[in-house]
Amino acid sequence: NGHCLTPCPGDLQRDLRTCQCLCPSGEEVLADQITCCPYDEACFFNDAGQGTICCGEGLMCVGGNLCT
Repeated sequence: NGHCLTPCPGDLQRDLRTCQCLCPSGEEVLADQITCCPYDEACFFNDAGQGTICCGEGLMCVGGNLCT
């Protein structure tokens, strides 16, 4: 009836136009499918190219496998 009913898991936020659960602008969802992480902080990529950790605390991912 024009309403999104179920809440989004983890850090994902509801796009009220489509009812899809997405990360905020400038962030991507990690391999766990519920954690959002700024693009430059996503690190330790799996075979599918998804980050498995978020460096956080102002750190950036360098070389795909180092938070610094």
